[in-house]
Amino acid sequence: MQYLLMKPAFLLAVLATATTAPNWTQTIWHDIQAATSCTACETLLKSLQRVSQLGPSTLQTVLTEVCVISKILDADFCTGLVASQVPSAYYVLRQLSVPSDTAQTFCASVLDLCPYPPICPIHLTFPPPPLYSPITTKENKDNDNTTLRIAHITDTHVDLAYTPGTSTHCRKPICCRQYHAYDAPGRSKTPCSTWGSPHCDPPLRLLHSMLSALQSQQQPHLTLFTGDIVAYDIWNTSQQSVLACFNATYSALHTLNNPVYAAIGNHDTHPVNIFPGVDTPEELNVEWAYNALTTHWKSLQNNTALNNKKASKSF
Repeated sequence: MQYLLMKPAFLLAVLATATTAPNWTQTIWHDIQAATSCTACETLLKSLQRVSQLGPSTLQTVLTEVCVISKILDADFCTGLVASQVPSAYYVLRQLSVPSDTAQTFCASVLDLCPYPPICPIHLTFPPPPLYSPITTKENKDNDNTTLRIAHITDTHVDLAYTPGTSTHCRKPICCRQYHAYDAPGRSKTPCSTWGSPHCDPPLRLLHSMLSALQSQQQPHLTLFTGDIVAYDIWNTSQQSVLACFNATYSALHTLNNPVYAAIGNHDTHPVNIFPGVDTPEELNVEWAYNALTTHWKSLQNNTALNNKKASKSF
């Protein structure tokens, strides 16, 4: 009998706790809407930290619901993007101090709500000079100047899933893909062409055509390629899809008959924009992207600086 009386009492206690617990989705959404000052931005970060204390799955649920409430894009975009970003966001929120220079920098750079913190003077120790002799150039006494032709290619963002005839209008960052049956070729009211659309990332054939046109002109002495290879399907990327974009784009660049000097873009990893340092957990490591790019770059030109990638995450 005593056990039966305890059950409803326990249930009432649980219900009371549930009704008094904060609705974190509404709290975060309110803080975002109210974030019009530096102080309000720090309040938002503190709320996000409190959610992160409940675990990464709760953080993912809350951020996904907030994204859906915003109605900026489709629910599947919110689900995919948040799922890819939460491991990094959870780690950062658990390490972040609020207020701090780091928190202020976030509010300054991402939301433009705080002034940047003052720059603290630091002491830099430079590496020793190289063992090989420095490169010297002869004095040009005859003023025999040579003009260098340099091709600069950037932000190719080739979409390997581009499908001609699909819709150029959608509620995703990029269109020209068959997201739904009504987007299919022959059914769309706004079909995309074979060569691309302003509402879409370009097909691979457009990159090949551009490189072919470049080759048909007076040959450049060298090519600068400053990255951003991966398409804007940032909610649907994976290591495999990023590597596929690397392979397709660099295979195309290999058709150029001049040295190609490349750089990494902010889109050229998974998840997008995540470039952790050396002291982050293994599961956040993006060494796979650096290794793949190193292989491609070595095949395009021989550069000893590529050996420094593991230490500095730079090239």
